[in-house]
This record gives sequence, structure tokens and C-alpha cells, in this order.
Amino acid sequence: GQVDSIGRQRLVDHRDPVLRERARKLLAGTTNAGRAEVLAQYQSATMLAGDPSQGRQLFQKHCSVCHRLEDQGNAIGPDLRTVAGKSSGSLLLEIIDPNRNLDSRYLVYAATLKSGQTVAGIITMENATA
Repeated sequence: GQVDSIGRQRLVDHRDPVLRERARKLLAGTTNAGRAEVLAQYQSATMLAGDPSQGRQLFQKHCSVCHRLEDQGNAIGPDLRTVAGKSSGSLLLEIIDPNRNLDSRYLVYAATLKSGQTVAGIITMENATA
């Protein structure tokens, strides 16, 4: 799950046949084939009229843990203001299979402290010295 879609594609299409075959075996389970079935089941939802108040409630319940929109939620995942111009079909795909196009800026890293405690988070800033 930590290999983004571009990196995954580069590995499974690698010119070295040994590396390519190893990548295909290791990454075989990283895309969920069942997602296509789920996507097909919900496709008719793209034809429905939106209900902003119900959408707000669903956002608070299911999405706000990782996403921030207006004054609600946590800015761990991508900013949802960027999806405003996307089609309903594209939005459905992102909701049903969010890891398909995972942005490497939102990879979760885990570290085990000397005390044994494990912490996880994303890198929010990186430069040449830190």
C-alpha cells in the first residue's frame, strides 16, 4: 500500500524480467479486483441529485478523520476543495477505491520510539537539511 500507482506500474512493467516478475508477484494483491464490482454496484448513484446537508453528515461520519473541508475534519489526506470540478463518476471512483491514485505526499510513515511506543504520521515538510 505504500507504493503509489506510478511506482507500481513502473515496477510491474520493468525492463529487467527478473525484477518485473518479482514485482508482479509481490504487488499482485495491492489492487483489489473486488473494487470494480463495488464500483459497478454504486454507478447508478452518479445519476442522483446531490443533497448537501446529507453529504455534510456523511463527510463528518466517514471522511473527516483524514480530510478537512471548510472548518471540519483533519488535514491528513488531500484537501477536498480540489475535487470541486470532478465528475460524479470520478468522485465515485476516488471514494470506492481511494488507494488507486494515492498521492505520495500522503504516505503514512510509522516509527518505533526507544520506549517501544509506535507513532505514525505523514511528512508535512521536507527540505535539504531536515
